[in-house]
Amino acid sequence: MRRRGLEMARAAALFALVAGGALVAGCPDDGGGGGDTGTTDTVAPDTADTGGSDTLDPGDAGDDTGGEDGGGDAVVEDTGPSDTGEPGDGFVPTEPGVFVPGTANLAEEYVFKGVWTGDGGHIVAVGNDGVVASRDDAGRWSVLTHAEGAQLLNAVHGADGDHLFAVGLNRTILPGTRDSFGESTACTSATQCNDGDSCTIDLCTNGVCEVQPAGGVGCCGTSPGAWDFESGALAPWTVTEVTGPLTWQVVDRRASGGARSLYFGDPSVEPPNYDRGVQVAATAVSPSVKLPSTGTVTLGFSVFLAAEADSSFDTFKVEVKRGSTVSEVWSKAQLGMIPTSGFVPVTVDLSAFRGATVNLRFRFDSVDGTVNAFEGVYLDDVVLTSTCTAGGTANTQTGPTLWGVYAVADDRAYAVGQAGTILEWDGTKWTGASSSDTTAVWNDMAGSGQRLALVGDAGRVAVSTGGPLQSVSSGTTADLQAVGTADGLVYWVVGDGGTILRGEGASFSPIAGPTGVNLTDVAVVASSDVWVVGEAGVVAHFDGASWTTVTAPGSPNLLAVWVGADGVVTVTGAEGEVLEGGLAGFTSLGTFNSGGDLRSLFVVDGVRAAVGTTGRIVVDRGAGWAVEDSGTSQTLEAVWGFGADDLWAVGRSGTALHWDGAAWTRVEVPITASLNTLWSPGAPTLYAAGSGGALLAWTGAQWTPVAGSTTANLRGVFGRAPGDVWAVGAGATIMHNTGLGWARIPVEKIPTEDGEGEEITDELHAVWAAAVDDAWAVGANGRILHWDGATWTKVDTDWEITLRGIYGLAWDDIWAVGTAGHALHFNGREWELVETGSIATLHAISGDGDGNIVAVGTLGTVLTLER
Repeated sequence: MRRRGLEMARAAALFALVAGGALVAGCPDDGGGGGDTGTTDTVAPDTADTGGSDTLDPGDAGDDTGGEDGGGDAVVEDTGPSDTGEPGDGFVPTEPGVFVPGTANLAEEYVFKGVWTGDGGHIVAVGNDGVVASRDDAGRWSVLTHAEGAQLLNAVHGADGDHLFAVGLNRTILPGTRDSFGESTACTSATQCNDGDSCTIDLCTNGVCEVQPAGGVGCCGTSPGAWDFESGALAPWTVTEVTGPLTWQVVDRRASGGARSLYFGDPSVEPPNYDRGVQVAATAVSPSVKLPSTGTVTLGFSVFLAAEADSSFDTFKVEVKRGSTVSEVWSKAQLGMIPTSGFVPVTVDLSAFRGATVNLRFRFDSVDGTVNAFEGVYLDDVVLTSTCTAGGTANTQTGPTLWGVYAVADDRAYAVGQAGTILEWDGTKWTGASSSDTTAVWNDMAGSGQRLALVGDAGRVAVSTGGPLQSVSSGTTADLQAVGTADGLVYWVVGDGGTILRGEGASFSPIAGPTGVNLTDVAVVASSDVWVVGEAGVVAHFDGASWTTVTAPGSPNLLAVWVGADGVVTVTGAEGEVLEGGLAGFTSLGTFNSGGDLRSLFVVDGVRAAVGTTGRIVVDRGAGWAVEDSGTSQTLEAVWGFGADDLWAVGRSGTALHWDGAAWTRVEVPITASLNTLWSPGAPTLYAAGSGGALLAWTGAQWTPVAGSTTANLRGVFGRAPGDVWAVGAGATIMHNTGLGWARIPVEKIPTEDGEGEEITDELHAVWAAAVDDAWAVGANGRILHWDGATWTKVDTDWEITLRGIYGLAWDDIWAVGTAGHALHFNGREWELVETGSIATLHAISGDGDGNIVAVGTLGTVLTLER
């Protein structure tokens, strides 16, 4: 059964507010009004609010921007419940307190989109018209700036009141403090404004950089494409993905400006509709267009839409196809009213696709075959425009809209936004998040704590010192086979041709070694106690001054080495031979893989395990070495263990095996590339790397890519520490950064009777975490998701309101806010609805960690929690 009760429920709620004398001003927000007066049907995505109306941003599921939680505390300590995740018998639920309604005492009434809360109740709020407003600890309000060129600011956060960032439209990132914000640098000459773009003429006018378009083909300031369908022909447009008997066609029944438009429906009936008793759908696709590589790019079109208002049915959306990737950039949920009152103009920021060759895709889908007697959708005046923007010293920002920002330290912050944009601040500059290098073949990795080094073919080396992986020069083109470290500060690397590198931080360079044969593994006890092994039975030891070489009996090719706490050296290699010894010589303990080898070795809790070709696993659990059944014939490249009953082995074709104390079982991996190495900074996290740049992480429940990306709009971001950052957005997209990079974490399906499960696709607006195994995400349709350290799952609630912001004071004291003044509180046992006395859309909520909690929204609303 379709769920159409939300409008009725809101009407009842509004009646109750009026009857109780709690009505403030305006109307409840229902996906487009924002609670503001003067709301019109005109949609102006990612532009400043005007006339008191609440503007809409691309990608919203029914509402505009995703609220950001704030919080003066940069790094959140673990505040989760017991290991079981459930309160004990003596648990007392946290009382919510009461929100005191209020507004910012300013000359204008702003729509506040984001808020940061500092010590003593000092807050900074941002919103439309580029406003940054501050309330001091005495309750006095002031406007710090109307940021020039930043028509809309969506979020604000910082590690403390002296290090804040506000983000918004066109990749705006404004630095500031609780007392001053966004100071611009004035230019004195055109030279300072030169951005090196041949498409622009750069000027300095009254201290401000300005540009004039140069007018070149394919440059900013031109129109890459425009279509009004007045010719009566569909071409050069095409139609694809047709379901049912109806399609897109050019008609003359309605038009925005001329006589014709593009229509989906059946024009042969009167009045026209799309009711054929079955699902009908089709996608109208524009010809390929090359977008300018600089400036801003905007899509404009006029639409007449008569269809169901329910976002789950009669869907109408705009997508951009770049190569094989299709990204949704707009949907009908952003219209102020459905059916529309005639044609309404829509604009969408496409700056994220600058420089790309794209196709525009307009898709209508009835989803089902009922309630389809509406007229359908008319599309007209599709226009791509671009503008040039100033560069140089006084540069105004251009690029994808940013919706969320969060700082975990003065030198580590994250901003997220349109089309999967993720930016990272390193204390000096903002850069795009790193992604996987698919040309890399990683052979080994080693580290300590948050420090890590990877080595691979062709002299490739990448290091992390607590942040994303960075490629560094190795000084060699030899294939590097292994890396070891005792402290994460000094690394030893070995490879083909007797190559040995020594690395400190990001500086790696070759050093003289004892042999010219290929070296295959290294074990580092200390800088003065380093062992290497290689082909032809070579075993060598470095004592801090010189190398000593020992030859293993029979001179087999040696592939792995381990040094025990007692100083005994274990070596494995060809024919599955296992040897023990030291500088005085080595003794063979036997061969365990005839015709094959054992190429990786790991020791934990007195258990020694080795793996190799043909899926061979050989383990010594105290009674001698013995072969164990792996259940695979794939070559195993690496082994690692957290304990005697918690071992991992990985290898060719994406093979991953786990020992649970009883048997080796296969675990699904999202790739088929060879996995060549394993390493862990500490349980339960385990990394695997291999060919094709593969880098995966195990967090306790599943393997996921570490350095991945998404094209989904990202709305909210939150981090407890550089190694635990979450971002959420469209289509229930959830990205997680464990320190090395970003990976998408799937959401568990809702169980269904057929066992297939229902995908969760709601827009998520905000995220907050109490601990590494306790996080919450909220969004459209009252969606609340919870992370338990292994899986994101749906939380059952009774509300379908859009939730925009979330903030927690502790694991059992969490707030979520959203449309029509709604606030939900989690008391440690359950979520409960709390009256706020306001019907304004609440875009964000934040706190200082000491109990001062503030929510902000439309109508200049500022709610303060009292307890």
